[in-house]
Formats: sequence, structure tokens, C-alpha cells
Amino acid sequence: MTAPAQQALAPSFTGAGALVARVAVAWKRWRNRQQVAELLSLDDHLLADLGVARGDVFEALAHPPARDCSASLGAAATRARQEETMRLRESLRSARILSLPKAGIQPAAAAGAAPAAQVGHAA
Repeated sequence: MTAPAQQALAPSFTGAGALVARVAVAWKRWRNRQQVAELLSLDDHLLADLGVARGDVFEALAHPPARDCSASLGAAATRARQEETMRLRESLRSARILSLPKAGIQPAAAAGAAPAAQVGHAA
């Protein structure tokens, strides 16, 4: 093939490749939406085990079909995990479990050093 003929075919191939990519993305979004919708058949305890609430699933499905609802659901689960971690840290701080060295408890290395010095004197 001559160079002008190859150049004439290149734009149509690029357009067809872009079309195939768009169709693949649309198919993936549709399939993800179907899988997210299937989560509604689970009970609330199973959804909690997955790290999402029923409201999160409804919120993800409320997005337009052009948007990937599984990404929205994943972001909601990540936010819920971060909020739960912060709540746990705060409850540990309020119970003073995270601040034990300030309460007068010595680190293990310092506690282990004293008996070793006593053993040295006994020999």
C-alpha cells in the first residue's frame, strides 16, 4: 500500500477503535450497575459485612447510567471505613488507652534493663 492510502485508512481505524473502547466502557458500566443492584437482595447484616449500607447502594444506583455506580459505592465504603477508624481512635483516646506511657507505665526496654544490672552485681 502506498503512504497516502495508509493515511486515508488510519483515521477510520482510529475512529473504529475509539468506538469499540466506548462500547466496552458502556458495557462495563452496565454490568457494574447490574451487580450493584443485586446487592439490594442481601440483608443489612451482609451489606454491613461488605462495608456498605443499603442507603449507599440506593445512592450509587441514583447516579445516571453514564457514571460508574460501582466506583461511587466503593468510595462510600472507603468513607465509612475511615469514619469508623476515626471513631475507634477517638474512643481509645477518651479511654486513655492510646496514652499509656503518659500514665506512668515504663517502656519494656527500661523495665528489662534494671534486672540485667542486678544479675551483673550478683555474679
